[in-house]
Amino acid sequence: MLSWLTTDVAIVLLLTTTFVFLGMLSVWAAKSRQHWFVRMAVVFAILAPLLAIPAYDLFLAFAIALAFTWLMILLQYVVRARRKRQESSVPTPTPKLAFSLRSILLAMAVVAVALAVLIHVPNEVWQIWPFWFAGGMMLGVAYSALVNFGLNTRLRWYYRIQFILLSVLAACPASMFGAGLIALIGVNASNALTGISPPFRFLLRCSVGIVSTAVLAVGLILLDLTTRDEAAALKDTPRTRLPITRLPKYAALGVFLALVALPPIVTVWELAHPLPIPAESIPKPNGVIELAEIGDKASQSNIVTLYEAEPIDFERLAAAIEADRAVYDKIAAAFTHSSWIPVIYDNSNFNNMGHLTGRRGVARLLAAKSAVEINAGKWDDAFHTHCQLLRTGELMHQGGFAIDFLVATAIDSMAYQQIYKSVNSLNPQQCRAMLKELLASEGQRHGIEDVLYREHIFIQRSMGWPGHLVEFIERICRLDQTGWQIDREVVHVHERTQALARLLILKLAIRAFQLDHGSPPASLTGLVPEYLSTIPLDPFDPAGGPLRYKLNGDHPVLYSVGRDQDDDGGDHAPATNILETAKDGSPDGDLDLEKEFAEDEPSADEATTTQAKS
Repeated sequence: MLSWLTTDVAIVLLLTTTFVFLGMLSVWAAKSRQHWFVRMAVVFAILAPLLAIPAYDLFLAFAIALAFTWLMILLQYVVRARRKRQESSVPTPTPKLAFSLRSILLAMAVVAVALAVLIHVPNEVWQIWPFWFAGGMMLGVAYSALVNFGLNTRLRWYYRIQFILLSVLAACPASMFGAGLIALIGVNASNALTGISPPFRFLLRCSVGIVSTAVLAVGLILLDLTTRDEAAALKDTPRTRLPITRLPKYAALGVFLALVALPPIVTVWELAHPLPIPAESIPKPNGVIELAEIGDKASQSNIVTLYEAEPIDFERLAAAIEADRAVYDKIAAAFTHSSWIPVIYDNSNFNNMGHLTGRRGVARLLAAKSAVEINAGKWDDAFHTHCQLLRTGELMHQGGFAIDFLVATAIDSMAYQQIYKSVNSLNPQQCRAMLKELLASEGQRHGIEDVLYREHIFIQRSMGWPGHLVEFIERICRLDQTGWQIDREVVHVHERTQALARLLILKLAIRAFQLDHGSPPASLTGLVPEYLSTIPLDPFDPAGGPLRYKLNGDHPVLYSVGRDQDDDGGDHAPATNILETAKDGSPDGDLDLEKEFAEDEPSADEATTTQAKS
């Protein structure tokens, strides 16, 4: 991807080329010697793809701009013809409008097509009619001011400069607001996507009107030269002068139109072809839905309240779990059913977000049970509960959008933390059994690519053409960008959770090795093939290398290079949330299980209270 193609540059490029392309189309439709119906048919054919997006507001704004430009140029012709008649010494009759039967029939066809389009315009577009109407008028003002006055060689140069400035002033809001692309500007203005300083970004966007007017002036000059040649050719009898002398002008105009039309054409094609919705079968009964309903009912239970208290009263928590044993039986029953998170690719999907709380509630119930079992030293029971937590994470990874994926990874982290607490108390057989469960669980999760694909479909189909346009521009400019991007952050969360899982797998394998041989392995290769088939790779390592391992005396140290992809020897930046970055805003520090899952040190008051209870 080109490094210079930032979102701001892409916006300016699209706005400029769209403004210029429509200006050329407007002037051709107004000044061409073709039959009026032919010109109207060409204009409709060019604008018709907007109806397939559907972008009715853009279609109406551009239609108003074309009509207004045509009327202004026609008005200039009428005024000029009237002035010539007044200045002429020879009296000439005033021309009168005459309609042939063919013209009337063609006009009826045009009216029929226009009514068919207007009937299908949704109410929400009519409700914002000042938006697209004002935008179309400003586009028309910019075009007509530039054509009628800015390029009129009969006016003095300072008059022409004034009208060119008028077209610039009209072009700025017309390009950024009137054309309907304000939705794109508004979204991107609030997100620091490009790394460009705000003053430069402001100047870049303000340059749209100036650049558009200058480029359009060049195009209109080329168009004027070719239309003059066309008029001259019509007077020639026979056509013996057409040839080679005019080819450079037509070639230059063709190349100019191709360059100007390419970005709008590519964009319209993209908007008219959203990603297809994948075929997904929703099982009945659905384990995910059942778990969410269980979590909704039990998330406010006494179990969750006691588990989230500091410090935890394990005696009361164990009693609460025993009293509500039925809820855990329901959770176990839900695991026996197939699961898939149902999604709706429109705005009604937001009504389904309530299930997220229920899913987290199930994980809290299981984490509370695991904490009680670990505290009581019931490692076999804790192993069973850990497997249920892992299974919960697996089910939450079946389908869904990015928000569902983030909830699932939070549940994964909860499971990994509970397993980590019990590692040093497991015997070799338990270590191997837990290791087998973790390896199987990691293989059951769907790829992050499926989640992002569904996320793109949702954006394209739920937010209309503005959302699709934003998504398209961000997508083509994504590779070399830094800053906030939901896709990149979801990928980082996926890599972080994957690294935690693989570190935990190595932790269990090293624990089993140490119990079997009396000391930890000198290197990770000592775990192969007895404990692991291969050494897990570090998802953050740009070279695709394995996770880091070293011995600090007899203490094994395991870590990932982390999001900054820099080996800091196991130094870990203080973690505050799942999207952790350093204080200066840049990713920093290695990922270490020991420090990642370390519990906060109790305060003096908490320590005193704990001692008093004991």
